[in-house]
Amino acid sequence: MAPIDEYVADDMKTKFSSLLLDGVNIFGGKLYSLPNSGQTLRLVYNKDLFDKAGIANPPQSLQEMVDDAKKITAAGKSEGAYGFALNFKNPKSAFDRSMREILSLSGYQGLGYDLKTAQFDFKPYSQVVEYFKQMWDDGSVLPGAETLDIDPMRAQFAAGKIGMYLSFATEPGVYKDQFPTTINWGAALAPTLEGKQVGTSEIVSAGTWLGISDKSKHKDAAWKFMEYMYQDDILTAYHEQGFGISVVPSIAEKAKNPDIPGMEGFLVGEHDSIWPVSPSVTPEGANYADAFFKYMLSGGDVSKIVTDLNTRYNDALAKAVEKGDVKTQPNPSFDPSKLGS
Repeated sequence: MAPIDEYVADDMKTKFSSLLLDGVNIFGGKLYSLPNSGQTLRLVYNKDLFDKAGIANPPQSLQEMVDDAKKITAAGKSEGAYGFALNFKNPKSAFDRSMREILSLSGYQGLGYDLKTAQFDFKPYSQVVEYFKQMWDDGSVLPGAETLDIDPMRAQFAAGKIGMYLSFATEPGVYKDQFPTTINWGAALAPTLEGKQVGTSEIVSAGTWLGISDKSKHKDAAWKFMEYMYQDDILTAYHEQGFGISVVPSIAEKAKNPDIPGMEGFLVGEHDSIWPVSPSVTPEGANYADAFFKYMLSGGDVSKIVTDLNTRYNDALAKAVEKGDVKTQPNPSFDPSKLGS
């Protein structure tokens, strides 16, 4: 990729200013791409099952989620409906579409990385896991969820057998085209540890869209195409026609909602933002999702699991830094409540 700083005019930088971040679209002090759309994360819930269980609103705290899942199961179990599910056949996929959102709204980086210390710390993660384990122990999770991939789980939701789960903004398109459903469903911000939104819901797969190859012999022409594609009318049409949810404030504010049922719950709002990037490392042994899912199923000493994960992930991080694969910088003043402001 070639830097585009020399091409981007001041008014264009202003338009995207809140979305230009180190490690996302800026590397080594140089800008390589501009944002367009991204994936928000939400709690997806069956309003009919909530009504049947006497629940007026989606849960705001994790304790409410546990309680609601139990009520939904009690009201619907005779008809095969349960309070909660995720695609637990792949624990990392399941947790990265659920715990990640819960943690970021609770004020913590959602993949176990502490931005203040530039070290991994899975203690906050373990606090969320305890609530998931409680739902499992209560019998509130759809039986067989440990064998479900994402599409079979979605099929169960479309059939009215799941009260709630968490996932990306791809879900409305799924229930429009892949698994058409007649259930009354919606999407809401994820519950948090304490019922308060200390941070923001992380927008993922955002921050970049188009770029220029550093090997291109026609960089000026490539930029003219990029400049055209980043015009307001193009970005607006991209959003309105459902190709992606705009993360650009000036576009999101004026664009019409995509004509896809349920999409209104996933649109970028005041509680959504891009987060600083977390370093990607591969530890020796089980990853955090496999370790915590095993605890959900079998129990154990969660403090020892946290200590083990912290040790292995930080060892892998130190090796990656030493090799020059990643860079880290502690940010003691990091304030999750200021993201997106």
